[in-house]
Amino acid sequence: MEAGRVVPAWHGPELVEEPNLTERAAEIARRLVCYLAEHQWAPVEIVHDEYMLEVNPVARCPEAAFILSRRCHDGLWELVAEGQTEEGTLVDSDGHHLTLTPYTTDVIEQLLTATS
Repeated sequence: MEAGRVVPAWHGPELVEEPNLTERAAEIARRLVCYLAEHQWAPVEIVHDEYMLEVNPVARCPEAAFILSRRCHDGLWELVAEGQTEEGTLVDSDGHHLTLTPYTTDVIEQLLTATS
């Protein structure tokens, strides 16, 4: 795994570097795992407004995979971000460190909070 590699997960004007992106990613990883544990490791789909967050267990528990999608004007879902937790951090499908943009992190936090 490449330390410090930033993989943008949102391509809008909100893509701004924040000093605490790594800490926020670690918090999202922790919350995703806790959320799945609260739901007895069953897959969960959270839909609120124009966003959908799918949270699924991965083979090596206690870890979680996630997919964040946004509903387009035509009603179809567009991928915003995807990844999984690994030892308290977020990684992409290749195992590289995944740092979400502040906006994407906010959306995931809001979705997890809205259903807690």
